[in-house]
Amino acid sequence: DELNNLLTKYDYMNNIHEEGTYLVMESDLGGDIGTIDNIYYHLHTYLVIIACVVAIFALILLFNFINTTISYAKKNIGILKSLGAKNKDIYKIFTYEAVIITVIAFILSILMWTVACNFANKMFFDNYEYIGGIQINALAPFLTLSFGLVLSWLLSLANCSRINEMQPVDAILNK
Repeated sequence: DELNNLLTKYDYMNNIHEEGTYLVMESDLGGDIGTIDNIYYHLHTYLVIIACVVAIFALILLFNFINTTISYAKKNIGILKSLGAKNKDIYKIFTYEAVIITVIAFILSILMWTVACNFANKMFFDNYEYIGGIQINALAPFLTLSFGLVLSWLLSLANCSRINEMQPVDAILNK
């Protein structure tokens, strides 16, 4: 009875026919779902490559930003070290800066991802009331934030270690 109500509600009664001892129900969405699956199958490799290129580009930008920030602060680092600041304190300053930048970039990327998914869903899946479209996975933002925080921490340590090895006088004189 419930199956009959569903078939009547979604107008599938005309799409049922017998094949031997089985009843076969065909959906008007079968072709649409097949087309979407075919498009995804062909674009998946390219989308993964594009995502990897964007991730590498973001990594280079983050490394360059942290490196430039620390290089410009070399004189200030020398002054702090001559006043008694330890290497650990210098690491903390630039690690906190990198973490703040990473969190801001993460928040902006999540906002842009949500807008892009909603736009793509309206553009491609608005005519299909039974197809959900692009879903946002809850694990992806967590992994992105974790990866970004670890990466920014490692880049800060790598860039700070070079300047922390210098004598305070050499850092102040920018040698």
